[in-house]
Amino acid sequence: MIFTGESVFLPEHTVWPSHPYRLGFFHPGYYYKQRVLFHAIEPDRIRDIPFSPSYFHYDKEIVFSGRESFAGFKVYVPSARPGVQDEFLSFLGASYFRAIAKGLHWGLSTRGLGIDTGLSPEEFPNFREFWIRQPKPTDASLQFYALLDSPSVTGGYQFNVHYGETTTMDIQATLLFRKKPQVVVLAPLTSMFYFGENTVNKPTLKPDYQPTGKTEFSMNKTDFKRREFRPEVHDSDGLLMETASGEKLWAPLDNPRSVVVRKFSDVTSFSLLQRDRDLSHYLDLEARIS
Repeated sequence: MIFTGESVFLPEHTVWPSHPYRLGFFHPGYYYKQRVLFHAIEPDRIRDIPFSPSYFHYDKEIVFSGRESFAGFKVYVPSARPGVQDEFLSFLGASYFRAIAKGLHWGLSTRGLGIDTGLSPEEFPNFREFWIRQPKPTDASLQFYALLDSPSVTGGYQFNVHYGETTTMDIQATLLFRKKPQVVVLAPLTSMFYFGENTVNKPTLKPDYQPTGKTEFSMNKTDFKRREFRPEVHDSDGLLMETASGEKLWAPLDNPRSVVVRKFSDVTSFSLLQRDRDLSHYLDLEARIS
């Protein structure tokens, strides 16, 4: 089954709907064709969580083979709004995952592991299988385990996630390398940056611009065939770091024409950050960039 239509997970089909953390899932198709298996660790058993079309609403009729599996999973928590569940955690695509704190919007993502990052080709390990522990009604955190796998490495991960005004994820991992990669990146972060306040060559309207009805877009060009009216487009505008001496460093993001690697020493903590939250600086109600 290769699905290219629209599918929406139905929150009423969450696993453990009466518990503080409820599981939802992502449909396979489009970019997400990797088979991912899920198991529930319950008080008296470990059971498989098989794919079911009944979990989703479809915009057209689909013929299933019976061999489909989910592409990833998401986690909901009860909302202060009656009848609503808030999604705060998702794992989808290779080893990508992200989480948000209460009342915030999605921003950066992270990955389980980076292999040969900044080189070509880069290797993207996958989270292929998950074991998720059923939370007790009084639990403040969600615990689950994952198998990571790729040609160069395999490993086991344990996640302990606590949702709140500050959402935390405690992660332990054991990695076994099949061969020696050139670069290994622990806790790699990723975000979206098109152009920003400090970008020198911002996208502009060509003098001979003729609309074609198509969106023509490249992250590595400043010569565009479409009208770009937004003054900034990004989910993060810089890298914030703290060193062993307590010094704070700020590195603004840019969008160079080729891969650029910068190195910083004695860094003890780091995060991509969106400092500018003023909507009028983005003029983008559709993407809700701010």
